[in-house]
Amino acid sequence: MTSRRPCGFVVAILLASTALHADERAAWRVRAIRSEHGARCRAVAFSPDDRWLATAGGGSVGDVKIWDVKTGDEVAAREAHAGRTTAVAFSPDSKNLATGGGIWNGPGEFAVWDVTKQIRTGSFQIAEGGVLSLAYSPDGQTLAIGAGYVVGDTAKGAVRLWDITKGTESTTTLQGPPAEMTSLVYSHGGKSLIASTFHSDPQANQTLWEMKVWNAKTGRAQSVLDSNREQPLEAAFFNLRTLAVSDDGNIIAGAGRNGVNGLVKVWNVTTGTMSVLPKHAGAVWAVAVTGDGKTVATADNGAGTIRFWDVVDQKELPGLAAFSGATFALAFSPDGKHLVAGGVDATPGQERGVIKWWVRD
Repeated sequence: MTSRRPCGFVVAILLASTALHADERAAWRVRAIRSEHGARCRAVAFSPDDRWLATAGGGSVGDVKIWDVKTGDEVAAREAHAGRTTAVAFSPDSKNLATGGGIWNGPGEFAVWDVTKQIRTGSFQIAEGGVLSLAYSPDGQTLAIGAGYVVGDTAKGAVRLWDITKGTESTTTLQGPPAEMTSLVYSHGGKSLIASTFHSDPQANQTLWEMKVWNAKTGRAQSVLDSNREQPLEAAFFNLRTLAVSDDGNIIAGAGRNGVNGLVKVWNVTTGTMSVLPKHAGAVWAVAVTGDGKTVATADNGAGTIRFWDVVDQKELPGLAAFSGATFALAFSPDGKHLVAGGVDATPGQERGVIKWWVRD
């Protein structure tokens, strides 16, 4: 039976530290600020070998760009998908880049690119809607593709599992109702697939949000880590829309909103604990976790800042100024020395997609 409880997770409030130290703040310096991807930058990702950075977005046409992390130079730019590109993910061996996008209410599309040759090696349609999220399994054999959209109280979408070795859809199907899949991560060494999902609940006459866990091999639903099912109907906007995970899959951060306030929760899979970060000024659309799982970064769009959280000592660290507008994507490089934010600069008369790149010396 699928649990609707937090599976034994102990809830704690992560207290913020108000002490700011100039030397800690200076540890990060701005490497570049660039106007990119037309209307907005929607997705960013570093390759596991620390060699490449991929950024994506677009308005009427979805594009993707690849940057050399060492030099900061753009090395490739391609039109990836019709409508917009909303998701990017590097394969574990860093040789391939998966991109996803399409029209909001379908059809969606994902593609696989050879990073070195800078060519598309495959492109496939997703009937359930625009692709919103992508995740490679740790062994690189499976690509999880999340798609969908919500209209009123009706949610449509699905997760498709793509067999990389065969170049065909996997025979494994995730159990459960059709749902919009906004974010996907692998955990438990690739044994579990976790998604932020919206699906229709006819009995409650509402769209139900759940953070759901499946057995990645069998597709069987295992548990629900979090949900708005037991919240009052007016709390329909309680959800975590974006997920980020450490390299070992043990630290998972979820970001979203609870009404008008930003909401961020952090799960430790090993200890079975869950921490709630202090309130953010507005909805949090972007979150990132360092590879070692020790630091979480969140985009506080209400304050226009990037906030850092020490997961081990449970305190807030000095933050960074983002840009005037909203941050929709955040990513640490695997070595933790680079941080990139993507979004939209909303300076009056200068609205444009933007990426901001910091480096730690």
